[in-house]
Amino acid sequence: MYDQREYFNLIDPDSELQVLYAGEQQCRPGHSHTGRRHHALWHVVLKGRGRVFTPTATWEVEVGDSFLFLPDQTMGYQADGADPWRYLWLGLGGRRVAHHLARCGFSPEAVVNRGGAYSAAIGDHAQALLVLLKDAREGRQADSLRLQSRLYSLLELLSRANEAPPKTVTVPYVRELVALMETAYSRSLTAASLARYAGLERTYCARLFQRETGVGMKAYLTRIRMAKAQALLRETAMTVKAVAESVGYPNEEAFSKRFKRTCGVTPSGYREGRDRQEPSAQ
Repeated sequence: MYDQREYFNLIDPDSELQVLYAGEQQCRPGHSHTGRRHHALWHVVLKGRGRVFTPTATWEVEVGDSFLFLPDQTMGYQADGADPWRYLWLGLGGRRVAHHLARCGFSPEAVVNRGGAYSAAIGDHAQALLVLLKDAREGRQADSLRLQSRLYSLLELLSRANEAPPKTVTVPYVRELVALMETAYSRSLTAASLARYAGLERTYCARLFQRETGVGMKAYLTRIRMAKAQALLRETAMTVKAVAESVGYPNEEAFSKRFKRTCGVTPSGYREGRDRQEPSAQ
């Protein structure tokens, strides 16, 4: 039940980016690991859920999410006690590994990628890389160009997932709901009120929205609210309470908890981190 497999690549010291090894495991409930490595380590969650943490932040992750730690970064993760994850991992190395991963949005402060509409494709590409390494171990020559192509395609998907909304919506009902969310995100929007707005039965509306966007209505709305909150924290001097109310959270504590769960840091921590990154005036 708690199976594990892992395969290794031939190391090319001149490569700017390469897969060092790949593996897959169904974890036991509560299984955990803490430490650091001299190379980058990326995981994608195939089933179940768990928790990822650094010395300064914690993220809850589930199916379709992935997480990555850069070389020499202290890391930790733990499988859920009731629904432990099955994940696939890639050890990544090369002269420009940090450069390529930064382009996908990864940093010591941002270790989680919410796959969204790209979750299935990300998982497929990761599993294809694992199979290529397995074939090489079993004596069938893996095509190195194909291996590199898969790796770069995976990074492209991670970059798209980091920057793009869930996916283009074509069903008119759902398109109208998305437009409403993007306009009225500061208002009290519930699954019931959204279904009424669309003129649809609630369960059918939820299923239709999930099918079209790849996420639920609540998750989609939360994504919009968190993006707006990040912009306000970056671009204004508004208090956290004012930011919370501006994006639809009358309760500052509830907003702060949701922000930290989604973004990995508190609203104040996010603002302080951005302030530290701003160049000083000359």
